[in-house]
Amino acid sequence: MSFPFVKNALEKTWKLKGSMDITTDRDLFYISFTASEDKQAVLEGGPIFIAGKIFVVMPWSPEAESQRNNVTTVPIWAKLSKVPKELWTKKGLSFLASLIGGPLCMDGATSMKRRLDFAKVCVTIPLDFEFPSSIKLKIRGKVVFVDVEYPWKPPSCSRCSRFGHLTARCPTAPTQVWVPRTNRSETKPCCAAPNGRVELAKCCNSKLQ
Repeated sequence: MSFPFVKNALEKTWKLKGSMDITTDRDLFYISFTASEDKQAVLEGGPIFIAGKIFVVMPWSPEAESQRNNVTTVPIWAKLSKVPKELWTKKGLSFLASLIGGPLCMDGATSMKRRLDFAKVCVTIPLDFEFPSSIKLKIRGKVVFVDVEYPWKPPSCSRCSRFGHLTARCPTAPTQVWVPRTNRSETKPCCAAPNGRVELAKCCNSKLQ
């Protein structure tokens, strides 16, 4: 995907108030904004799709650099409802976020306390994340539950341990083809070998994950 194409798609999608500078090293795109509200809006907007591919948006960090060739965590937004008022602090919300994943940031309305019916926090999650629907807490001897919703759940693959696609669509999965037998008996699925030839050996009975 060409650099000009991605840049044009980002500008059309984000509709920034200010301007942005964008560069790339082929693996990652690095973007800086002239307006801080643009940066906040982009982070709050979360992942975007360009030409059918997922672009994950996150603040730069050494961790992001280290994962450039093997993404093992991704940032997602979590919506927290029924948050006890004593936890409506930066420290309190960071604590709640840490019970879900790795705390990154909160949205503008949450940080400014412009609404108190729910909070939005951004956290990093691993590939095997189970998306809990609630957080159990004990405050002053009383058990309370904070409800958790996820506006977007990233597709992940248990076969190759990567984000970006489902297991059923993993490009590393063996190809299954149908080959009729010469005696016209019932056809059975066989696995295609890497060289494109059809192997009619034991792989016919192998299970596809």
